[in-house]
Amino acid sequence: MRQLHVKIGGHLYPSTGGDSVPSQSLFDTLTAADPHWTEARTQLTLGTLIQVNADGEITGGRWLFPQSAPAGQLTVQWVLYDNVTQQVLRRATFGTPTWGAWNSVSVEPLPVTAGRWLVAAVYLSATIEVAYPYTHWFFTSARTNGNLFAPATDADPADIGNGRFSLTDSYPGQTFNATSYFVDLTYAVSNVPGTPNDALVLVGADRPVRSGATVGLDVTVTNLAAGETVTSYSWSVPSGGGTLSGASTATPIYSAPSGAAVAVVRASVTTSAGRSGQLDLRVSRGANPVAAENALPGTDRATWDLPVGGLGGVSTLQGFADGFSFNRDETVRFKIGQSDGVGWSAQVYRLGWYGGAGARRYATLTPSTAQQTASQTQPAAGDCDPDTSLPSLDCGTWSTTLTWTPPAWAPSGIYLLRLDRTGGGASHVLFVLRDDARTAQLMVMPSDSTWVAYNAYGGLGANQYAGNSLYYGTAINQYHADCARYVSYNRPMVNRGAADPGRVYGAVKWSTFFTGEYPMLRFLERNGVDAKYYACLDAAGDPTGTRLGTVSAALAMGHNEYWSDAMRAGWEAARDAGTSLFFCAGNEVFWRAVGHAPDSAGRPRTWECHKSTIASRASVSRPQWTGTWRDPDGAGKGGNAPENTLTGTIFVVNGPDLRPLVVPRDGGYSTTPLWRHTTVAALTAGQTWTSPTQILGFEWDTYGPAGTSSPGAAYLAPPHPDTVYCSHVTYSIASGLLLTGPGDEYDSAGTATHRLVVYPGGNGALVFGTGTINWSLGLDSANTYQVGGDNTSKEIRQATINILADMGVTAATLMSGLAAPAPVDWWG
Repeated sequence: MRQLHVKIGGHLYPSTGGDSVPSQSLFDTLTAADPHWTEARTQLTLGTLIQVNADGEITGGRWLFPQSAPAGQLTVQWVLYDNVTQQVLRRATFGTPTWGAWNSVSVEPLPVTAGRWLVAAVYLSATIEVAYPYTHWFFTSARTNGNLFAPATDADPADIGNGRFSLTDSYPGQTFNATSYFVDLTYAVSNVPGTPNDALVLVGADRPVRSGATVGLDVTVTNLAAGETVTSYSWSVPSGGGTLSGASTATPIYSAPSGAAVAVVRASVTTSAGRSGQLDLRVSRGANPVAAENALPGTDRATWDLPVGGLGGVSTLQGFADGFSFNRDETVRFKIGQSDGVGWSAQVYRLGWYGGAGARRYATLTPSTAQQTASQTQPAAGDCDPDTSLPSLDCGTWSTTLTWTPPAWAPSGIYLLRLDRTGGGASHVLFVLRDDARTAQLMVMPSDSTWVAYNAYGGLGANQYAGNSLYYGTAINQYHADCARYVSYNRPMVNRGAADPGRVYGAVKWSTFFTGEYPMLRFLERNGVDAKYYACLDAAGDPTGTRLGTVSAALAMGHNEYWSDAMRAGWEAARDAGTSLFFCAGNEVFWRAVGHAPDSAGRPRTWECHKSTIASRASVSRPQWTGTWRDPDGAGKGGNAPENTLTGTIFVVNGPDLRPLVVPRDGGYSTTPLWRHTTVAALTAGQTWTSPTQILGFEWDTYGPAGTSSPGAAYLAPPHPDTVYCSHVTYSIASGLLLTGPGDEYDSAGTATHRLVVYPGGNGALVFGTGTINWSLGLDSANTYQVGGDNTSKEIRQATINILADMGVTAATLMSGLAAPAPVDWWG
C-alpha cells in the first residue's frame, strides 16, 4: 500500500479521505494460458488498450516475462502510448528479469484524467527467437479491474481491437485473434478534491535531418486551461548526440553531428498554473533525407492501408488532391465528397520503407463543421470533353474541404491522405510532395498519367468501375465507341479496387501504384537512396527537362503507358544533357496524349487521347496526333516516333502474360556489368540463370524489330548501335497477346524476345530499360496483386543497386546481403 501524492504547482499534495490508495493493475497476478508463442522477429511491440476511469497517475509498467531466458540477448522496454495521438508518454527498460513471472518497472509519475485511453506496451529487441506469453481469444469480452478498463476486440474507440502488436518500435495498431500479450501498467487513483492534477498533454513530431545539418524543433500543448500560458521551455538531448541552440525557447534548433543515428530530444514545459509536462521526440540523422526519414519508426500497414475487399475505397467518401503534386513549401489542397453525411476524419502518411511498415503518419487532420458540411454538399461533377457527349467526369468545381501544410522538414515523397468514414470504411488520396530546390541523385516518377487514363471514377449508373476512362466498362475494352476521349486529374482515383475479390476490371489490378510501383519505392527508401519525387503531371509541364537537371538520374516506374509530347521532350533533353534514365516499366510511352486545361504551373489537368491508331477512329481529325507513338499515320503531327529510341525497349506482349526473365552465359549476357556481385556473373558456358516466374509481365517489351516474329516489327525502331544486352529469352506468344500492328491489333500468334537493355546517353549518361512492368516485384513483395507468391530475388536487387551506382546513385543504407558496387563505365 502507498499513499498517492499529486504534484501541483511544484508542491506535493497527499490524497484526502484518510485512506491510503493502493496501486491498481489490469491483470493482477493472472498468468497466460499458453506462454509459448515463438515469433521469428528481431523486434516486436506488444500492447494492451486500457482506459482509466478516475483521475490518478501512472507510476510504472508490468509484463509477464517468458518462462525461461532465451539463448540469445533480449532487451525489453515498457512503453506507454496515448491512444489518440499515438505518441510515447513514458518509456523505461526492465532490469534483470525474473523469468516466468510478472516484472515491474517504474517511471516518472504521469497524472491522467478520467476517461483517458492509453496503450501499455513492451518493445522487444531480440537476437534469437523467444517464446513470448500469450492467450488467444482473451479479449472476446471486456475486462475491468478497479478503475481500469480494457475493451473487447472491435469494441474500442478506434475500432481496431484489443491485444495490440506492431513489428517495429512503434504504436501497436494491429490485432490478431483477440490475443492478450499480458502487458500492464500500475496506476493509483487520486481523490484530491478540486485540484487541477491533469498533466499537460504535449504533442510533437519525430523528424529527419541530414547529418551535419540542422532542423527546427517544436511541441504544442493541447490542454491549456483558459488564461493559462506556457511560462518556460527546457530542451535537452538525453541520448543519440547532437547539440541544441535556443534550448530555453519554444523553437530550438537541433544540430546533427556526422554519422547516422537517432537522437532523443526531450521537451519540458511548465505553465502559469504550475503544471508541467514532458515529451521525447526522435530526431533521425542520415546521409540524405530519405535515409534519415526511414530510420524513424513507421505505422503498421493494417493502420494506414485499405483492406482487401475495399481497395478502391468506400464509395460514399472519396477525394483528390487539387493539383496532385505540390512543392514542399506549398499547402496541399484536398477536395473531398461524401454522399451519406455521416462524417469523416483524415490522416496524412508518407510512403516508404520504415522497417517494413511501409508508411509513417505525418498528421491527423480534423475537419471543421463547415468543412464536413462542404464535403456533403459538393456540386455535381462537370465534364472535361469539349468535343463529344462521352462521359469524361471532372470534379474541379468541388470546393476545397481540407488543407495540409507540410512541416519544413518533410522530405519529398509519395504521400497519401487516408479518409476514415465515421462508422466504418476508408479511402485513399495519393499525392506527390516535391523538393524543387534540392539537388538529389535520383528523381522518381510514378505512372500517374496512366492511372488517370484507367481511372473509372464516376462510372455509368451505380458502378464506379465502369466508364469515365479511356477504356469501357468492366471489360477494359478500349475499342468500344463509348470510351472517353478526355480524362481529368480533377477526380478521385479508384483503380486499385480492381484487385478486390469478385471485381472485374480487366488487368487494371496490375496497373495500380501499389502493384508495380510501391515495391520499387520501398526498395529505394529501404536502401537510403538519395531520391526526390515528381509526377507525370510535372513532367508534362517541363518540355525542356529543367526539373531533371537537379539530379544525376531519373526513374520511371510501373505501367507508364501514357506520355505527352512535353513529357517525352523533357526526358530526351535530359538524357542528351547527361541525366541517366532508368525505365523500370513495360508498355511504357505507348500512347501519345495531349494536355489541356493547364493550371497556374502550366501542367495540364485534362488529357486527351482519341487513340486514332484504332481503325474505327482513324477518320477523326485532330490538330495533334493522339494514337500510338510508333504509328506512321501520326507523321507530321507528333507520331511516327517509336518509343524505343527513348526507352531502349518497346512493347509487343499484351497482358496479363507472366514469365521468368532468363540470363544465359552464352552470348555474354551474364558477363555484363549489370550482374556483378551476383551468382549470375559466375555462370559458365551453357548455363543460364532464371528469375522468379513473374518478373516478365504483366505486359512486356522487346528490344527492336528483330525481337518479334509478328508484322508489328515494321513499326519498331532499330536499337541504338552501342546497346548492351543483359538478358535474352524468346517465348511463343498466343494470339490475342502479341502485338501485330502499330498498336491496335493482337490477332496472330508468334514469338517475342525479351532483353534487358543498356545504351549510352549524352555526356556520360546511360539508359537502362527493363522492358517489363514487374521488375519491381523482384525487389520487394509488398504489392496489392501478385499471383504465385514471392518474386523477390537477390540477383535483381543487386542488379538494381549496380545500375543505379553506374548512374551516380548510391545506397546510403544498403540492405543486408547486398554489395556496394564501384561505378562502372559501360563503354570505357
